[in-house]
Amino acid sequence: MLAIVLLPLILLTGCTSSPDGTDPTMTPEQAQQQLMELFTATSTLVDGDWDIQKRGPRDCTTQSGQVGVTFPMVGFGPASADPESAADQVAALWADRGYPAHRSVIDGDVIQLLYPDDADGFGLQFWTNRSGSTLDGSTPCVPGDAAALNRARQQDVTPGELHPL
Repeated sequence: MLAIVLLPLILLTGCTSSPDGTDPTMTPEQAQQQLMELFTATSTLVDGDWDIQKRGPRDCTTQSGQVGVTFPMVGFGPASADPESAADQVAALWADRGYPAHRSVIDGDVIQLLYPDDADGFGLQFWTNRSGSTLDGSTPCVPGDAAALNRARQQDVTPGELHPL
């Protein structure tokens, strides 16, 4: 389980293009929604409770050289009774959506699926074994101002309330 939990922290995705290229009119909100929908569809394939955490906006540079923003997301999920089957199902879902994943085995029992970061920052990673599952990803880099979005998020926090990253 420790390897599954630590891998997303070590291998966080960076700023780089979805298979069809980034829609230059995509807003930061649309990018987040698109990734959340993919996380939701993926997490339903490993039955159980998932803790999906949206991370704060990060600076990036769009393919056209503009200042942009990307949003990382991570999900911690349950163990899989059949990790091979879970990985097969996730790989099929991602391939159907245009994100063919590279599959590997880490430490003998952790199955990893990796859709490498594209040129626009979009990337996905999934790990599973009999101890737990982890999902990690980032939105494409879309035009936006991470600092302004972070300031707006902080204004939405009630004093004394913890706000997820």
